[in-house]
Formats: sequence, C-alpha cells, structure tokens
Amino acid sequence: MENMIMWLGLGIAVVVAIAAAVLLQKKGGEIAKKDAVIGEKDSAISQKESEISQKENIVRQKDELIAEKDKEIERLTSELAAVSAERDEKRDALEKLEEEFETKVDDVVQSSIQKIAHAEQAKEEAVQAAQDNYEAAAEVHALLKEKEALINKLQQQVTG
Repeated sequence: MENMIMWLGLGIAVVVAIAAAVLLQKKGGEIAKKDAVIGEKDSAISQKESEISQKENIVRQKDELIAEKDKEIERLTSELAAVSAERDEKRDALEKLEEEFETKVDDVVQSSIQKIAHAEQAKEEAVQAAQDNYEAAAEVHALLKEKEALINKLQQQVTG
C-alpha cells in the first residue's frame, strides 16, 4: 500500500509535471508569439526612430538654410536701405541743383533783357545823336555856303 501510494503520488506528480510542461509549452508558444510581435513592434519602432531622425536632420538642414536666408535678407535689406538713402541724397542734390540752375537762368535772362533794353536805348540815343549831328552838319554846310557866297560877293565888289 505504501508502494501504491508512492506510485500514485508519483503518477500524480508525473501528470502534474506533464500538465505543467504542456501549460509551460503553451505559455512558451504564446510568449514566443508575443516576443515575435514585440520584436516586430520593436523593429517598427526602430524604423520609425530612424525615419524621425532623418526628418529631424532634414528639419535641422532647413533651419540652417532659413538662418542663412535670414542673414542674406538682413544684408540685402541693409544694402537696400543704403541705396535708398544714397538715391534720396542724390535726388535732393539734383533738386537743389535744378533750383540753382533755374535761378541762374532767370538771372541771366533778366540781365540779358536789361542789356537789350540798354542797348536799344543807346541805339536810340545814337540815332538821335546822328540826326542831331546831321542837322548840325547841314546847318554848318548851309552857313559855309552862305559864307562862300558872301566871300564871292565881297570879292566881286572889291574887284569890281
């Protein structure tokens, strides 16, 4: 009886061991499947991390490019401001020069008008003086003719 109990205990232990082995094998299979799923998910996560890393590198490169473009825009803006200031200075200088030119042209025109007026007056005075001289010369000529006539008359009277 004792042997039987022992054999019975041993049988029960074997059955329990086999059941445990079957359960462990079943759990092992489930664990292996879960491990495979976890491995696939881990692989997918690694691939996603790689993609994210690549995208981060692209974003970093774009950020660097944006920073370069910002510096270039600042430089161009500064150059544009300098060119605009220079253009404004030249425009102001040109306007001032045009005003001075107009003033000088007006002065020259006014001076020329005055000189022409003086010249016309001098011409009129010269014409008047020439007429006066002609009239005076005509009178002198007439007086000389009279004098000659008187001298001729006196000579005829004296000789005569």
